[in-house]
Amino acid sequence: MLITEYRGATVNLKVSYGRSSRIRSWPENVRLPSHPSARTARPTAMRKALLECSRDKIASVGEENKEIGRLLVHMQGLGHSVLVPFELEQVELTVAEADLLIESGVFSKASDGRYWVPEIHRHGLGFNSERRARALW
Repeated sequence: MLITEYRGATVNLKVSYGRSSRIRSWPENVRLPSHPSARTARPTAMRKALLECSRDKIASVGEENKEIGRLLVHMQGLGHSVLVPFELEQVELTVAEADLLIESGVFSKASDGRYWVPEIHRHGLGFNSERRARALW
């Protein structure tokens, strides 16, 4: 979560990570780049970072819960491409396994019976999206 605060002659950025937070300050006369070409993180770098974070997320979930980890490894090893949203047959899972993944936050079931995967998991699984990602939770 990123909150900007303006107090007196300084600008504070407060970044919160769960229970901890960090505040960075700098004088008000210091300007941040405002021109689009002066971005600090380019879209390509952001996509690469998302892929790496997604792989790390899948690995950490697998370490926390071996059964979920087994299902994630199974989906990573599918020999065909999967488009999100998908039917269970495409990922070769049972309804019970899908329910377990829903409980753990890896899947979400849409009203049409198809399944969605959040972007943080989708990239690491190697799944593609048939359209722009949507907010699930």
